[in-house]
Amino acid sequence: MSLEEVEELKADILMYLELAKDDSVQFWENMLVVCQDELDKLRSSKDPNARAGTIHDSVSKDIDKMLDNKSLGELDVLQKSIMEKLGSGQPVDVEYWETLLKAIVVYKCKARLRSMHEKTLVVRYGFFSPRVN
Repeated sequence: MSLEEVEELKADILMYLELAKDDSVQFWENMLVVCQDELDKLRSSKDPNARAGTIHDSVSKDIDKMLDNKSLGELDVLQKSIMEKLGSGQPVDVEYWETLLKAIVVYKCKARLRSMHEKTLVVRYGFFSPRVN
């Protein structure tokens, strides 16, 4: 999707979030986090000045590989571990670990959305197809 399309999608998500009730609120909140992450990536790829203070693309790809197959529970454990590391007072690469924490938040939203989708498939069709990588 183009930057303009993702910006339009974000506006739509915000509208749906305002109208949402009960269970759908969590869905739209998770969608908003994922959409905002995609917007940030698109904006930084178009504007070299926006890339200042961000990590190298290869590190970002390594983070994506590390988090991609993790369950919500595994992401929770990893998030807690990183927060403890950052709070330990030991010398660490703060920029890397904070970037990883931000990515974990996005991947947790994706995991929740995947779970909601699987539940919907079970309710509607009596089955779901596991994600194939």
